[in-house]
Amino acid sequence: MLLIAMSLAFAVSADAKFITMSGRSAMGYFQSDKGGVYDTATFRVPDVKLVTTFELPADLKATFRMNINEGEFGSVDYAFLDVPLGFVGLADVKARVGQFKIPLGVETFIDNSIEQNLVNNSVGLFNGNDRGIMFFGKADVSDYGITYDLAFTEGSAHNSASAVSAAAASTGDDPDVDSEKSITFRLGSKLTDALSVWGSWHNSGDLGVNGTSSAAVGGVTLTGAGKNAERELWLLHADYKFEQGLVKGYYGEFDDDTEAADGNKGKREGKVWMLEGRYDVTEKVYLGLQWSKIDLKGSNFLAPSGGTGGMGVNVNEMKRVEAGIAYQLGEWVTFKYAFTNNKRTFTSGSGLTDPDDDIQSLLVAVKF
Repeated sequence: MLLIAMSLAFAVSADAKFITMSGRSAMGYFQSDKGGVYDTATFRVPDVKLVTTFELPADLKATFRMNINEGEFGSVDYAFLDVPLGFVGLADVKARVGQFKIPLGVETFIDNSIEQNLVNNSVGLFNGNDRGIMFFGKADVSDYGITYDLAFTEGSAHNSASAVSAAAASTGDDPDVDSEKSITFRLGSKLTDALSVWGSWHNSGDLGVNGTSSAAVGGVTLTGAGKNAERELWLLHADYKFEQGLVKGYYGEFDDDTEAADGNKGKREGKVWMLEGRYDVTEKVYLGLQWSKIDLKGSNFLAPSGGTGGMGVNVNEMKRVEAGIAYQLGEWVTFKYAFTNNKRTFTSGSGLTDPDDDIQSLLVAVKF
């Protein structure tokens, strides 16, 4: 993927009208209780991204994003070309071709410590990257218009799910393991100047025998075994902004189905919730509070997302409460402190108890 991205970058640079670079980085100190991954305390650079964008003739735009989490080069996790479709009579529609973020809700586009209000993702985060084509645009059918995204992607491929944390990214080069592709559809609109809503739906298609779903839920992916597997999910999200802050939340459900070689069928169902508020104390200081929950039926494997570092435990339910304060030093730099409480209900008979893995995070977030 790196060689492809470099080849494309060199190929388009000569004709580029404008080249821009942007990026983000989070650097800080993390400490958890004795049952957590930061029980000895640690300094980390958990999120580093560098984006290069080429503005090309005919309003084409090529984007490449390098993943340098923890100060080590991992991959080019985004590599795509945006193509306006005016030449076929679709003046308000663009096509995105390559590897890109799947349009699953809203939090997925800020699932990092820099762009979100707090430090960690919600425990039920829907997210993932995949390869394919996406059509997107805005329809002027109301006072505010409706935005839409329709993506056709591999669905079961090359370790493409950015599941547990910002450090997880697409690294494989394997082809899709099944000819059936995934579909993702998202609609969004403002209802008033203050209130915005979105709805998303995703179906993975048949993941085949060994395919892993590109769409992750709270760090949980689905891998085919035996004959086939399929994941379906939907999510509703709303934001309400007021003079000194905002309130936002989501509700979603997902359904995993598998069939083994002997014909035995498995099923996993889950629900996710999130509610978050931000209050601007001054122009530079704000407070944040988030509650989130993922609830699964039956015996399931749940790998928590966010600052838990992907520690997997057998649970039926996990709740996360995070409270924090931030100081914005100008437009590009924000200092953040957050306390994160994680609470689990374990699978009956597992013999496990809820670990002490509450986390304190102190970091500086930079975006340029």
